[in-house]
This record gives sequence, structure tokens and C-alpha cells, in this order.
Amino acid sequence: FMRDRKFQAPEMKLRIARVGLDGKVISILREHNYLAYQEISLSNLPTYTSDDPKTFPPNPEDPWLEMYAKTTQPFSTKKSLLNQEPAQHVCRVELAVKNDDRFSILIDGVLFPRASPSTDKSKLGYQTIVVEKIVGKSGEHLSLPVQTF
Repeated sequence: FMRDRKFQAPEMKLRIARVGLDGKVISILREHNYLAYQEISLSNLPTYTSDDPKTFPPNPEDPWLEMYAKTTQPFSTKKSLLNQEPAQHVCRVELAVKNDDRFSILIDGVLFPRASPSTDKSKLGYQTIVVEKIVGKSGEHLSLPVQTF
């Protein structure tokens, strides 16, 4: 999206629940300033490639999601934990945009929300979204043994 010069990323506030290697919440991070992000990736499946050093090797059985966040210019120089440490283990991420801005999300190559011909384009998109790692009935993080070949 950022390659299109007409697109301007909306400014967002993030709130994330950071977890340790045991999957237990160690801290809640609240960004106090609105920042514009070029990329926010959440994954629990491997995306690592040797030619892309910013990616990470997540495991679907781990009790967390891997998050990678990159702010746009000039926000990349602002004081922010995500500017200093863009990769995080999280179990919950909340995104909220500034004012009446809206944003879309890309899931497995499909852009959401989907527009219909009658959709008012000025009202298309999300203002707030929450992404959470699924928890089973026992309170344990749910994991599915998925393998790709």
C-alpha cells in the first residue's frame, strides 16, 4: 500500500499485551502518541526467509503471536518501544485510528472489509480492531498442529 504515493497511512494508537516465553502476560504496552505504520504483521505460522531479516520464525504451538511493526517517516524517529524493538511476542493487540480515519486489513491475501457497489467509500474500513490469540475452555492458549509442505 505504501508504494502508492496517494495513500497516506492513518495515525494509530496501539495497545499490546506482551507475553513471556511461557505465554503469560508480562506487561501491557500503551502507545501514548498516534503513529502511522507502514506495516503491522501478526503471525503464528512461519514466515521466515533468509533474504528478509525483519521476519521471524513463529511456531503455531507457541502460546503467543509474533508481531512486527514498522512506522512510516517521520514517525520512525519518534520515541516508541515499537520503533526500538519492532518484533514482539503478544497475545492481544488493539488498534485504534485518530479522529474519523479508517483502515483495512489484509488476511491471507484478501482485503477486509470487502466493498460492495453500494458501499459508501468514505465509511469503508475499521476504526478499531482487536486481535487475540485464541484461548480454549481450560484457559490454555489453543494451538493447532498445522504443517505445510
